[in-house]
Order: sequence, then C-alpha cells, then structure tokens
Amino acid sequence: MIGIFDSGSGGLTFLAAMKQRYPHFSYLYFADYEHCPFWEKTPEEIQKFTIAWVQKLFDAGATIVILACNTASAWTLRKLQTEVFPDKKILGVTIPGAEKVVQLWCHFVTVFATQQTVESRTYAERMRILDSTTQVREIALHGDLVRDIEALLPVQRCHSEKDFDTLFLLYSPDWWKCENNAWETLAKKYFSPHIQADIPHSDAIILGCTHYPYLKKSLEKLFPHQLFIDPSEEAAEKLGMYLKKHHIQIAEGGVYFI
Repeated sequence: MIGIFDSGSGGLTFLAAMKQRYPHFSYLYFADYEHCPFWEKTPEEIQKFTIAWVQKLFDAGATIVILACNTASAWTLRKLQTEVFPDKKILGVTIPGAEKVVQLWCHFVTVFATQQTVESRTYAERMRILDSTTQVREIALHGDLVRDIEALLPVQRCHSEKDFDTLFLLYSPDWWKCENNAWETLAKKYFSPHIQADIPHSDAIILGCTHYPYLKKSLEKLFPHQLFIDPSEEAAEKLGMYLKKHHIQIAEGGVYFI
C-alpha cells in the first residue's frame, strides 16, 4: 500500500491525483486532525507528530509513505530519511514542486505557503540547488486559511472510502471544482492582499500547501495571467516514475483510513 500522511484534508489533493492516475493501487491515509493545522506548531512538535504517524502507517502495512503536507515535508523529511527510518522509503511533496519550476524554465516564482513552510526556506533552497538563477518570493498566508478551507469541503473530516468518494467528485486533473461564491470569497480574503505590482511578473505561482489546490479555480480568477504549479499533482506524477524505477510493486485495493 501507499501510505499518505497529512495534518488534515490537504493530503487528499495528493491522494486524488494518485487515484486518478493509478485507480487500482491500494492506499492508506492518515490525517492528524487533532493537531491540524501544523503551521501553528513548533518544528519540534511537527517532527514528533510526523514521526509517530509515519510509524503507524508502516506498522499498518504501507510499503512507501508520502508526506502529503508541505510543512511536515519541510521540517521532517530529511530527518525521517536519514535518521529515523533509513531503511524505509519516504518521500515528500515539496521537491517535485520545486523541480517543476526548473523544468518549465521559470526565473521568478511566487510561493504561497504556511508560515512554517516559509520559515523553513525549503522551496527557495531546493530551487537554488537546482538553478541558482531562479528568484523566489515566498509569502506566508496568515490566519486560519487551512481551517476555513476544510470548513467548506463537503466532508470536513475524511475517515472512510465513502467520505473520500464524496470529495473525489469535486476533482478533475485541471482543477478542483470548488467554485461557488464561498470559495471565491475565501480566496479573496487571504490572497487579495498580495496582489501587488511584482506578482503579475512572476513566471509561476506555487501552491505550497496541499490545502491550497482546492482554491485553484478561484485563484485563477484573481491571478488570470499566472501559471499555477500544484505540488500534489507533480508529486503524484513523480511517484509513478519512482515506483517504476525502483521496481516497487503496489498491491491492488481500495482507499483505507486509519
């Protein structure tokens, strides 16, 4: 099984992208709703929670675990890979998003993310390694955006395959079909203050939190001339390549929640 971890329902954007590409794989999802959102936790707390739940996913039978949370990826991925689970396969969603920037030859990029992800400098540092000429502007979105997004979802807490199927009806490879007035109002509330003179000159905008893709359709109206990069989509594409390269077989099955 492919184990997926997030602090809430943001990781379901990655699960949906995987389910679209590989509908017959078996998936195991865990959301730490109790401590959501992670952006208001310390790096030490983020590491503690992430390590515990990644262990739970492996104990439950996961072959590989994906940190489908940018904040958790930013603060724990390297530690998990090199110190805690060196013999396990653990990936995150931030690196594929950064790699897409270089692939598209973007020279000036805006990253919208949580405060903790911005403070980690994960996107900026990764893009500097891949292409030192890329200019990165990281913007932390304050307030309760993550909670507000989850409050608008048809399923606030996804605990079963039936819950996920309800949410999956809103998914398409191009954007999440969350497009009523409530979603547009939410996008304007948090993103409009950042419509400044330099944003229109960005080559791309990275949605640096797996919750933000739910807002993509509304954001395309706010930033009509921008290319959006969704790390959930990029991570799903790269994971398929990774599994093939490393000859990892994933059993067929459904979507399970713990």
